[in-house]
Amino acid sequence: MAEDSDIRDVLAGNRDAFSRLIEPHLDLWLNVARAWTGNPSDAEDAVQEALIQCYRHLGQFRGAAHFSTWATKIVIRECYRITARRRPEESLDQIQALAPGFEGLIALNGTIREILSPGEYRLFLQAIGEGRSWQEIAHLSGETAGALKTRWWRIRRRLRNVLEEGS
Repeated sequence: MAEDSDIRDVLAGNRDAFSRLIEPHLDLWLNVARAWTGNPSDAEDAVQEALIQCYRHLGQFRGAAHFSTWATKIVIRECYRITARRRPEESLDQIQALAPGFEGLIALNGTIREILSPGEYRLFLQAIGEGRSWQEIAHLSGETAGALKTRWWRIRRRLRNVLEEGS
């Protein structure tokens, strides 16, 4: 598995391997952090600090879950740390209770990535992950909103079929 190889390379001192390890997950972590903090600047700070922690503590990663799941928990902890200054009434127990749900989201994201083409996945992220309107996506992609909605309907049907087969 490439992830295992990259982890070994990072632990051996290859910093480029860390970039390869984190790059596929950055958009997801930023979206999680933006949703959590409600602030793009805080989200970027949380992800950056989480990645520093991941790098420093990679030797503690035991492989019980995927690297992305482990790192997502660290991103969530950093989001909590940043937002706790604004909302001290929240407890870490409340945050940790959400972790299993995020693990499921990470696994589901991997499944969705395997099922969809890169263009379909980009549309999925824009519609779901970023919450963009059809008009915004149409403007960004150069397609009509009607064509995007048709593609979206097909994507949803395919995902539903695959997920129903797996259950």
